[in-house]
Amino acid sequence: MRLRQIALVTPELRGVEREICNRLGLEVCYRDPGLSHFGLRHGLYAIGDQLLEVVAPKQPGTTAGRFLDRRGGDGGYMVLLQTDKLEPHKKRLEDAGIRIIHDGEVNERGASIHGIHLHPKDVGGAILSLDQAEPPESWLWAGQDWQYHSLEGVVNKIVAIDIQADNPDLMAERWANAIGRPANDSVIELDDSQIRFVSSSDDRGDGLTAADVFATDRSRAGEAMDICGFQFRLVYVSITVEKQGGATRLQLDRAERRNALNGEMISRLHAGITDALSDPDCRCLVIHGAGEHFCAGRDLLDTNNESSVSEVAEGDDLWADIFRLLDEGDLPSVSVVRGYAYAGGFTLAMGCDFVLADQSARFQVSEMRHGFPAAINTPVLSKLLGPRWALELAVLGETVTAERLYSMGLINRLLDDKTSLAAETELFIETILSRDKTAIAQTKRLHHATRQNALSDALNMGSLINTQAALEGKFAKAGQSLKKS
Repeated sequence: MRLRQIALVTPELRGVEREICNRLGLEVCYRDPGLSHFGLRHGLYAIGDQLLEVVAPKQPGTTAGRFLDRRGGDGGYMVLLQTDKLEPHKKRLEDAGIRIIHDGEVNERGASIHGIHLHPKDVGGAILSLDQAEPPESWLWAGQDWQYHSLEGVVNKIVAIDIQADNPDLMAERWANAIGRPANDSVIELDDSQIRFVSSSDDRGDGLTAADVFATDRSRAGEAMDICGFQFRLVYVSITVEKQGGATRLQLDRAERRNALNGEMISRLHAGITDALSDPDCRCLVIHGAGEHFCAGRDLLDTNNESSVSEVAEGDDLWADIFRLLDEGDLPSVSVVRGYAYAGGFTLAMGCDFVLADQSARFQVSEMRHGFPAAINTPVLSKLLGPRWALELAVLGETVTAERLYSMGLINRLLDDKTSLAAETELFIETILSRDKTAIAQTKRLHHATRQNALSDALNMGSLINTQAALEGKFAKAGQSLKKS
């Protein structure tokens, strides 16, 4: 489930529209003439593949007009979330006693969209809509051609929204029941963004109050714009998360620094991996870099010599724990490497279960060149290689080609270029997703046990797993499949 659209409400559309275009760098992508029948005017604006809508009542008695009266002026009005399958949500909502006040569907030129609006009194804060679009990248609420009006000069993605409430925990629980996603610390994690529930900062009551939007020009991160009684905060997110079809993809997103790791990135990377491991829908974790490089290692220019011993130790423990999670977790992990994978970037690539790379990839244990050991990469490489190869890489710190690492058995797939790497990555992930999740988890546990313990102990573990599979009828089922083939 992902955030696909938010809507604001105002008594006067034109002034707000000018501000959105001038300050956020957007343009109108669609106006639905059918809304006039409901006494409304509106405009839609594309932010990447998400939408911002502004609605204005043009006659008395509209829901939007009542909302303006209740909150004492313009502000956030509606949240639209996209789901792969809408029907299961309808049954869940009925069981939870959450009422549906609108159920609409549009079919046009081979595309369709079906959405339901939930009763505001059952959810609170804003009107919540759950929508299924086919194909998923379409969005007929904005017509057929909205993508051609997606301007990304100032902002390009909505990464979080804030809903204020007198009791944020209670509001988060109500939304969690409506969405079917858990709320942790008053935050609901969606596939590509967050819904945050915060304490009321004014006397206007519960409502949608702010959004974090990804700044295209990262030097503008930190700016805030108040438009239509709503705050747009320009942010820079160093790790972007995409969840789709059972795969969670973590992208290192500091291309201007060759994706060098700072403290914030390490923290977000750790959080992303932890979240993927606890997500029952996730079956594969993919880590890759934005731009032409995977990761140039730790950003030494970002090092703070004034940090306390405990602060430094905490950051280093978090970094080391990333590799414990990758090694001991049940999820298969894949690193996709182009360009530099130096120092910590080399470690991160090797810490994954599978490594896919193209001929542009270069690997280096850079730490030794700066007078200190590769304290995390050395144990990682030593587990993967014999002592002579591991020590050579760790001590000499030479730049190593992808072809050489492939010959050492450290790379699973070596492709010629970016295009073939992208195609092979999708095929590789698709193959993992087609396998049984439990069987993969058991295989990883066996693999880990074999490396950590005596072979006899791992064989005993394997025997128990075979017994379990037989009792669950998996062998018999496989036999029937062979007979049919």
